[in-house]
Amino acid sequence: MIVVVSTQAVKNKIGNNLLGCISFDKWIVVKTIPVEKKRILSLLKRYNCESDKGRLIFFANLGKRKPIHFPGLFVGNWLLSLVFYKNYRELFNWLKALKDYSQNQPNKVFVLGMLKPFYVKWADKIYRSFQKEKHLNGNTYIHLPDTTTNVDLAKKLSCGCSLAVYVGHGRSRGWSGYRGFRWSHMEKTVQITPVGILLSLSCNGLKNDKIKSIPFGLQWVAEGRACTSIASCESLQIKPMESIANAFIESIAMTDLFRVDDLLFNMNEKLKKTNDPNVDMNWKHFRLIGNPIQSFR
Repeated sequence: MIVVVSTQAVKNKIGNNLLGCISFDKWIVVKTIPVEKKRILSLLKRYNCESDKGRLIFFANLGKRKPIHFPGLFVGNWLLSLVFYKNYRELFNWLKALKDYSQNQPNKVFVLGMLKPFYVKWADKIYRSFQKEKHLNGNTYIHLPDTTTNVDLAKKLSCGCSLAVYVGHGRSRGWSGYRGFRWSHMEKTVQITPVGILLSLSCNGLKNDKIKSIPFGLQWVAEGRACTSIASCESLQIKPMESIANAFIESIAMTDLFRVDDLLFNMNEKLKKTNDPNVDMNWKHFRLIGNPIQSFR
């Protein structure tokens, strides 16, 4: 079950356009977007939304609501997807990205990382796990800073891919790898096709700590450069992050998973089984921005 939650103004503005991009079961109109877990569950109950594994799409005005205000990737049995906007242009940017991606559907994966031994190790493990996928026909590429500059990387990402995974240090303004990869590098490149899913296994990609700019992890969706972005709104610890990276690798090995929602549900189950409070705390820092049913195979 897929449920959309927004104000009436947002529904009036993009309702017909969203229908052309994502199939959903119900649209709930609210005066104020709820952020507390209890209020979100109460809202779903009030509108008779029951599902073993539901998907929620919340449209939230950035400023009144920030990624960190929400309770994490999961609210009960529901996966929570957030689409932030400061103005309606950003919503239409995202909707255009969904359409552009569906028309091109680049069947390739990029693995990205920082040149530190343990991050290179993670990147290599992720790369090898994708290399085994027959569905991709070997269309998996690893681009590390020893052979790829920040300008090169911007050009590659502007041509699109189904999934891009970055492992390494990060800040709200960008990735620390590639001698600093910032939004300015993307702005200078002409977009050919959006990225389907961008996963940042790094710190602070969604941290709202800059007054005049929005977080790096949000910009991808707001500017129509990605359909879906997954990142953390806080700093992360290395050991729990290794568990999260391993859960990702193990889930990728399950070839029956084709969409980001199924991938995250699977990762969530694996991470629960660790019974590690530090893993749980770090996993709760992540947020899903954009399309919760974006495919990556």
